[in-house]
Amino acid sequence: MNLSRAYTVNARKYGYTTVFRIGRVKIPTLALVVQREKEIQQFKSRKFYELTGTFEKDGISLQQNIHRLPQFQRMKKGVCSIRSCFRR
Repeated sequence: MNLSRAYTVNARKYGYTTVFRIGRVKIPTLALVVQREKEIQQFKSRKFYELTGTFEKDGISLQQNIHRLPQFQRMKKGVCSIRSCFRR
């Protein structure tokens, strides 16, 4: 007897008339949904930085976006050192 049948038969003893579907796919999928919901509830927003630059050489233009930069190191009066952000 599979688990869906066992749950349905047992539930009928308590007056339920519906079929309870329990399966190999449904339970793990439900666990993923619950886990994701917990992650969403625990989410805390944080600052997000985006750096956009347009470069041109020999008549060829290129626009580049960099997302989620590490924290900038301040040099003086709000000026950031890009070089210090990309050190490894």
